[in-house]
Amino acid sequence: FKSILTYDRTHASYAWENLAVLQHNDKQLDAAIETMRIAAKSGNPRQQTRLAVYLDEAGKTEEAKQILVKILERRPEFDKARFRLLLFLEREGNWAAILPVSRDGMKYNPNDGLYQFFYGEALIQAGEVEAGLEMFRRCARYDLPKTVTDHIAATLKSYADSQPKTP
Repeated sequence: FKSILTYDRTHASYAWENLAVLQHNDKQLDAAIETMRIAAKSGNPRQQTRLAVYLDEAGKTEEAKQILVKILERRPEFDKARFRLLLFLEREGNWAAILPVSRDGMKYNPNDGLYQFFYGEALIQAGEVEAGLEMFRRCARYDLPKTVTDHIAATLKSYADSQPKTP
């Protein structure tokens, strides 16, 4: 397969990507990463995002995040890279970094409620509670995963319960 790819470079990045997927599915993560590095040289943001996912799986999250940031510098509207970056940052609890990433997500993907959720949570984490709660209230119009809607509901209830009751 590699010999054919070396010989015929027509649409080679897609073929390299398919080889990497096969290697990944076969639990050959190191080989999949090296093959995706070849595919990602094409500049295709989808292939570069796949490389970042594989790198993260291998524990190379910093390199993965750098790749995603570079993709977003070139293609700020590329949703797959932004979403992956948010997941990596959330896992780290890096809400300060999530704030601008999710804000830009709302700008480039205004109909994706997950960006409003992440932005709302980042605002709350930054101490801008009222603004964050307002973002959570806006999330009600989106069909979000149950874990997200449960978190939003619990957060809104928690803050409502902590408010003094008016007679």
